[in-house]
Amino acid sequence: MELTPFRCLRPAPRLVGRQVSAPLDVFDRDRAFGLVAANPLSFLAIDWPDTLYPLEAHVDLTEAYAKARDLLEWRRERGVLVEDDEPSLYVYTMEKGGHRQTAVVGCLSVESFLDGTVRRHESTLEEKEDARAAHIDALGAQTGPVFLTFGDSDDVSRAVADVQGGEPLYRFTADGVAQTVWRVPAGGKGRALAEAFSGVGAAYVADGHHRAASAVRVALARRAADPSLPADAPCNRVLVAMFPAGQLKVLSYHRMVGGVGEAEREGLAAAVEAAGFSASPADGPVAPDEKGAFGMFDGACWWLLRAPEPEGDDPVAALDVSALQERVLGPVLSVADPRRDPRLTYVAGTVGPEALEAAAREAGDAVAFTVCPTAIDELMAVADAGELMPPKSTWFTPKPFCGLFVRRV
Repeated sequence: MELTPFRCLRPAPRLVGRQVSAPLDVFDRDRAFGLVAANPLSFLAIDWPDTLYPLEAHVDLTEAYAKARDLLEWRRERGVLVEDDEPSLYVYTMEKGGHRQTAVVGCLSVESFLDGTVRRHESTLEEKEDARAAHIDALGAQTGPVFLTFGDSDDVSRAVADVQGGEPLYRFTADGVAQTVWRVPAGGKGRALAEAFSGVGAAYVADGHHRAASAVRVALARRAADPSLPADAPCNRVLVAMFPAGQLKVLSYHRMVGGVGEAEREGLAAAVEAAGFSASPADGPVAPDEKGAFGMFDGACWWLLRAPEPEGDDPVAALDVSALQERVLGPVLSVADPRRDPRLTYVAGTVGPEALEAAAREAGDAVAFTVCPTAIDELMAVADAGELMPPKSTWFTPKPFCGLFVRRV
């Protein structure tokens, strides 16, 4: 695998903590608008330029993206953002709640996303892909890295440790995540770091499927418009953050289903048992910690569920989220399409079972399920088989921040 350096457009060190932003998918609309109003320097203003308008306004995306492009350029001209004068790789450490993970940030070719070197495990929504591609094209920039993972490598670990012995470029905390960045110019340690990745055979999209697909789409569109586009054109590479799989923390995506009648809720445990699960009353909220175990809140009390052993060797069918969908959510609660059914809500694993219970009680007609996190090995097995996971199978935390590494295309 060829990981290459790039010229980074990045925050001025004195302003880094005020500018960087967690990725878009951790914000709802109201919170995003509130953050930009409170801190106009937040990179959310560029990554989600709707926030530059009144909350109730109907926003024309073409106009909004042009406004974001102008803001990006304004910040560069005034030194709010600075651009490195030579290509570099970056070592990027994130720490939160005693968990620590370190990536190498650089670029991979568009071809690596097309030929299976970089493997995905989720499908994308065309509407979101359209919007993200238009954003990249309008700004002429990739504003955050695709979150990739790879099998642990001693060579990479040694090269990273060598870099971390030096003075960092940044050391700051934002949104409760302590972050440290080392810049590694292309020669010397940068060459050793890049060479360490030559032994990595495959990478996997942990988070950022839409960001990846959109970057690839922009490159292919520009090639089609200009067949003479050189192979080393900036659009032909994708900004990535490469994290070793052994360092990642994966949380669950829990499920809540609304519109469930009182009689259905009262008979839910029996219906789940008829579907092949075991169901035992629990003393309180259930946070499952082993494969095949689930918590279920039926609107009145909690149950500990256990799924039957999966049959065959299909890596998708073996997932806990697949068993829950195929045996319970679909046939028992009539959630036939987990991507589009408005009754189904996905709740990130950062929310505990107590809060999930409170949300279900507040809804009045909802039931909830807690799920054990999907293992990294399961994600890789699905991607290696060329298959896709059910929606919202994983929640990675922390995720690379936006606005810390920006790459012009």
